Amino acid sequence: MYRLLIVDDEHHVVNWLADLFEMDQVYEFDIYKAYSGKEALAFLQKTRMDLLLLDIQMPKLNGLSLAEQILAEWSSCHIIFLTGYNNFEYIYKASKMENISYLLKSESDNVIVDAVHQTITKIEFDKQAALFRMQMHDHALLHKHLFQKDILKDVIMGKNIPNLEYYVKKLHMTLTIDAKKPVFFSYMKINWQHMNDSYPDYSKVLIQILNLMDCQLHDKYNYAMIDMNRSILLWLFQSHESESTTLTSPFISLKNIMDDIVIQCHEQLHYSVISVLYSSEIALNELHNAYISMQEYDSANLPHMIYENFFSAVYRKSNSKDLHSYSTSQHENSLIIDTALSALHNQLYQGNDNDFMYNLKKISDFYAVEKSMHNLRALETYLNISALLLGYINQYHLQEKLAMKISLYNLYDLNEYTNWHNAYQYLLRLTQILFEESSLNEYNRKFELITYIKQYIQEHLSENLSLSMLSEKFNYNSSYISHIFKQTTGIGISEYITMTRIELANKLLLTTNDSISDIADATGFDTAQYFSYVYKKRTGISPTDYRISHKKTK
Repeated sequence: MYRLLIVDDEHHVVNWLADLFEMDQVYEFDIYKAYSGKEALAFLQKTRMDLLLLDIQMPKLNGLSLAEQILAEWSSCHIIFLTGYNNFEYIYKASKMENISYLLKSESDNVIVDAVHQTITKIEFDKQAALFRMQMHDHALLHKHLFQKDILKDVIMGKNIPNLEYYVKKLHMTLTIDAKKPVFFSYMKINWQHMNDSYPDYSKVLIQILNLMDCQLHDKYNYAMIDMNRSILLWLFQSHESESTTLTSPFISLKNIMDDIVIQCHEQLHYSVISVLYSSEIALNELHNAYISMQEYDSANLPHMIYENFFSAVYRKSNSKDLHSYSTSQHENSLIIDTALSALHNQLYQGNDNDFMYNLKKISDFYAVEKSMHNLRALETYLNISALLLGYINQYHLQEKLAMKISLYNLYDLNEYTNWHNAYQYLLRLTQILFEESSLNEYNRKFELITYIKQYIQEHLSENLSLSMLSEKFNYNSSYISHIFKQTTGIGISEYITMTRIELANKLLLTTNDSISDIADATGFDTAQYFSYVYKKRTGISPTDYRISHKKTK
């Protein structure tokens, strides 16, 4: 999918081009519409665009000035100028810019579509060339990562290092970030379910993701990556520029980068990843608490059906309970158990039975030597795992199937057990049976999401229903929504919205005396003229003729 922004101060031109590319049979577009340079900038401050169809002559902020700002911020963005004037001066100025082409509005639809398709081909070529360049410095990136990984991991795990800069210097090391400055923090997870989990492959994954990140950052951020385990990657970012010197804030720019990273991991590298970006900068000594909060958010809130695809989100403190009361001086063993518990949750919902059993056995072995059944930490861990399994069993309606093979009351009643070894052996047996009986249906869960999206569309037809808005509403990446909507329904989401608007328009035409203009407003069309144009194109008859002909038949 490609993000296409159409900018023209004439509404009918924008709507004509939008309709033209919504029906494109070759590429799928996420289409945005703006009617001034200022409105276009508002979109660009939130979302990075792949391609713009841009009018040159617009009041206040003209197309050439807008293009200069866009290319200064996103040099890889491509722009096609569409104008009604064959002006040599405009053509000369446009030719001096990178990734720019020029067309007259008088050209046929086919010529305009071909120009866009050729630009998409160039975008794809540029992506492949960038990917090739990334491979040239694989070893340097991996060496830099491994060199600073251990010390940053200590910081993440809450180790008290009073003077980090002195400590680093003493070890004859350098960090890629400034220890005195705050960082943006991102939590990324890799789904290994369909990968060969061996060290060479794991190393390859790290290199490729590091390359993607290096390419995307465009020298705007210093960054460091810490792989906590084979599934969790933590990222620290520091912006080179202040917010006042850029078109978008460092946070918004970074969010767009992380959105693109997860998409490229899926589409180019065929890796399934999830990324959650912390919503504010934090000091290094706050990273431990932030990491624990992210783990809790991961366990409690992330929709698990996305693991076979991709997902990107923002974490805010309001998203889950505040976990900053955790002490940074907790015993190392407690931190290991906390991390293992979080890993169990993720592996259970990913269907990674081998990894789940491995971690559960590790916890079991840890407590097997504990003699007292009154040990509160062992009891807390057991009940946490029990709650995890009960939630899973309840969510996927597995109680009856499991009850025929193993008793479930031992999940909450420990009276039968005289030692922790036997108690945890029960959990291992139950989990084995659970994975055997588990019948997760990804299609049903996707279908449930699509049902919610359809319901929202039907209830808000008069409002903005752009893919970016739906992405924010449902907290899913826009490409993911578009992908599963078409996969599940067989039609694109833009086509569905248009069809639903036409259905509502038919109802209003027959059951009310509202004017065509009022019906256009009620069904979410910009103007009555555009409503009539789309209606006739889809139905073969104008709204007025439809109303008259059906009233006659009554």
